[in-house]
Amino acid sequence: MSQIIQNRYDRSDVMLGMMPLYHTMGIHSYLAMAFLNGRYIVIHDVTEESLADTLHFHPVTCLYAMPAMYRYILQSRRVDPDRLRQIQKIGYAGAPMSETLIYTCFEVFQPEVFLNHYGSTEIHTFTTCSYLREKPGCAGRPGINQLIRVVTLRPDASPDDEVELGDVGQVIAYMASPEAFKGYWNRPDLTRQAIRDGWYYTGDLGMRDPDGDLYIVGRTDDVVVSGLDRVWPGKVEHVLEHHPDVQEVAVVGQRDDQLGHIVTAFVVSRRKEVTPFELDRFCQKDGRLSEFERPRKYVFVDSLPRDGSGKVVRRALVEWSD
Repeated sequence: MSQIIQNRYDRSDVMLGMMPLYHTMGIHSYLAMAFLNGRYIVIHDVTEESLADTLHFHPVTCLYAMPAMYRYILQSRRVDPDRLRQIQKIGYAGAPMSETLIYTCFEVFQPEVFLNHYGSTEIHTFTTCSYLREKPGCAGRPGINQLIRVVTLRPDASPDDEVELGDVGQVIAYMASPEAFKGYWNRPDLTRQAIRDGWYYTGDLGMRDPDGDLYIVGRTDDVVVSGLDRVWPGKVEHVLEHHPDVQEVAVVGQRDDQLGHIVTAFVVSRRKEVTPFELDRFCQKDGRLSEFERPRKYVFVDSLPRDGSGKVVRRALVEWSD
């Protein structure tokens, strides 16, 4: 029901089923349409041809998918842009969406509703943001049924150890939500680690802006410890995504004999001639990154490795060798 309300679905809606039904995004899309007695159009094998044909024969009005799928749709030469403009309710989850892709979605889809849904399999809704034009990439405020806090990164942090606005901490969510899980099946050790004092410790790194809106900057296990400094990959990616020649970027820490790890940026570029020097100068001029936060190494790749749900497999990048 919260999925229906937050995305403003109604009985006339037709959902494009691009997400697999074993994924929480897929099953919630399906259930929303089932509850409303709406229509759910399944694409068994997503290709440019099947996507174009589906949009041609069915009046799709809403889509809830990973950012990688929006990129795939927008890059397709077979999909009629007029068919995309009939999809008036779009939402994404599962991974961050770059500002460039967000603005492209606004331009191409021209949606009535564009929602960033931040959640997990354990608890479907943490926060939602429906004002992405004003705050692209923002995760917003707690959704229906939910409360969240951002607490210190100490291993023994309690739900009361909240950080100040603007500081990075771990996002935790209240377990009283009816959308919450009870624990991990046959894994009491993981359950004790994740659920403390009635709160679920997500492992996500977040910070609140002066308005109290949440931004996700990475995962606790993705933090790059370079020398004595901590670097949040999401912060570095956010800066590099603004370079006009950067299509996609993922930042990880690769092993280094002197510093322990070095900040490494894997870049899918729009122009083959772009150089590491050019990107480093861009980061310098941007002014939001300290010297230790700027990547010391750039690797140009044709695409980023992703899992079955479209998330970047950072471990593969950490272990990447030239």
